[in-house]
Amino acid sequence: MIRSLALLPLLALGCVDDGDDGAGPGGTSDVPVGLAEDLTALASYPLTASGELGEARYHSVPADLEDAQADQEVHLAIWDLARPVFASHLDWMDLFVVFTDGADNTLAQVFTVNNDPTRWALAFDHEDALDTDGTVGGDAVVFTLVHEFAHVLSLNADQITFDPDLDSEDQDAVAAAAADCETHYLDEGCPLPDAYIQRFHETFWTDLAHYEAEVDALDEDASEEVIAAKYAEEPERFVSEYAATNVAEDFAESFAYFVFEGPNGDLERDEKVRFFEQFPEVVQIRDDILGQGLSASGQGLTARGLTARRRCR
Repeated sequence: MIRSLALLPLLALGCVDDGDDGAGPGGTSDVPVGLAEDLTALASYPLTASGELGEARYHSVPADLEDAQADQEVHLAIWDLARPVFASHLDWMDLFVVFTDGADNTLAQVFTVNNDPTRWALAFDHEDALDTDGTVGGDAVVFTLVHEFAHVLSLNADQITFDPDLDSEDQDAVAAAAADCETHYLDEGCPLPDAYIQRFHETFWTDLAHYEAEVDALDEDASEEVIAAKYAEEPERFVSEYAATNVAEDFAESFAYFVFEGPNGDLERDEKVRFFEQFPEVVQIRDDILGQGLSASGQGLTARGLTARRRCR
């Protein structure tokens, strides 16, 4: 995805087995269970509350990926770039995972550790993290890091309530949980009334319930077509094609534009960017990110160039 979205997000459930000590490069440490199944985990690093990386746990990989697995210089450079983006929420971050699925596919995803929204993991693609000059960075990488951070900002345990024992495959149980939720129920749980994403939904998504349900019921290929058609039909509503996926991706894309671009007019997509201005603490997060000298542009990053995989629940 040469940004975090080249394919549409996979919303599978999972958790991380954090009880394995791991092995050296080429080792057999268990793969984080929250990572999308088509991604090959190279290494996982536990995080301290201050964002320091612990000892790497290495996962079984084919021979052609052993160099990328051992490339700690790139692994550390990715986290060095991510750390200031996640600085305000480092106490929520529990794990950093380096993976790959080849060039220009999935760039990144976030997911919860052991199905616990107080503990989050960031996963990043080794190959797509490299810019054209061979160094870690570039618009796609930085913009995507902020997109992924927005999921942690909006879906953590201060923002939603969740049932850790809920079986997502049990449709009756999920329907009952949704019925009990007095706000807009998400795969990740029930947002609190004043949660950022609940207020975002109330402002911009109340008329899109049928569309959201339609997209949710389709497979990946079919949903891509519907999302592309929605964006083509109403480009004034969304900052990017990927934002038309669902309210969570719209929130994350709009937040990234808020950080790096700001509103450029008076269309609904601009109002989504302005939405964040009402929260002083969120404005401070933006200022802190920019204060680290980070910059990026979302312009020209098409949906095929933005495959953000978010991993929650």
